Amino acid sequence: MGYKRFTCVELIEERELLKSKIVQIASDQDAKAGSDAAAMAVGGLLFWPALLFLAAGDDKEGELGRLKGEFDAVTEVAKMKQCLSAEQLQAEEQQRITAQEALKAKQSAGAKGLRSGT
Repeated sequence: MGYKRFTCVELIEERELLKSKIVQIASDQDAKAGSDAAAMAVGGLLFWPALLFLAAGDDKEGELGRLKGEFDAVTEVAKMKQCLSAEQLQAEEQQRITAQEALKAKQSAGAKGLRSGT
């Protein structure tokens, strides 16, 4: 898609739309797996960048990859056009790191629970 022609407002709206799609797909996959959908919804709102790193399953993995690529492309154009502040980008990166760490901790705790039989 030719994001270079988008205005700053359009770029920001497109980023939000892509975020929503990513959260929705990851939530749908999580529900299919039998996990707590409410927890995913909260995680999606607070830590949506972590959803980019979840294994989505075969049926949605390609779509999540495509959406992440589009999100990255929109973000790059928005940075070039200076539509996003450095503080906003830094805050998003920190959110992503925090979400990744929380996801790793949750996975580690789940693995420990399986080993101990709880």
